[in-house]
Amino acid sequence: MHETHYQNKKDMLLSESLRNQHKTIHGEAIANILVMLKGKNCNIAELNNPIMHQYIDDQINEVISKVQVDTESVSIDSGICEANMPLKDCTTEELLSILEAIENDDISIFEELESE
Repeated sequence: MHETHYQNKKDMLLSESLRNQHKTIHGEAIANILVMLKGKNCNIAELNNPIMHQYIDDQINEVISKVQVDTESVSIDSGICEANMPLKDCTTEELLSILEAIENDDISIFEELESE
């Protein structure tokens, strides 16, 4: 009989392995976003092309418009109001899009880091 991950308890399930890899990528994306913005002496970065966070209807959408280093958060803007959300609560795809914007210098420095 062919052995599967379900039959061999010593091996990690494929789903568990992928979940761990996903968690690692998520954490690395956050760490790299913060390091890269600090390297630019940037506390708040405004994304030149906001990233879709949530589609609400044909008139209102929530977008990620800014990233803040000192609070490790993003600004979610609906055009009506703005709220903060921890970076850790962003999806991995959102984090990778933020990282790509930073790498491509597709951001504007909204506020510099305070000198220590």
